[in-house]
Amino acid sequence: MTNSGTAINNAVALMTGFAAGAATALLFAPQSGRRTRRDITRKVEGAQDRLSEASEEITRKGEELVRTRGQV
Repeated sequence: MTNSGTAINNAVALMTGFAAGAATALLFAPQSGRRTRRDITRKVEGAQDRLSEASEEITRKGEELVRTRGQV
């Protein structure tokens, strides 16, 4: 599998893990609605940041691959 394929799989696994963790947290550690919404917002923002970084890495590696393949 290529590096970009691995990065995409990692991003999908990250989002799946995040969703499962969030659902588990809501079911087993109930707290006030306001606090829960705040916690979810923070986790979503963190996941968005990590996904954005992964996307940038995929783009960079794709561009690098195009450059190296063009030189062959």
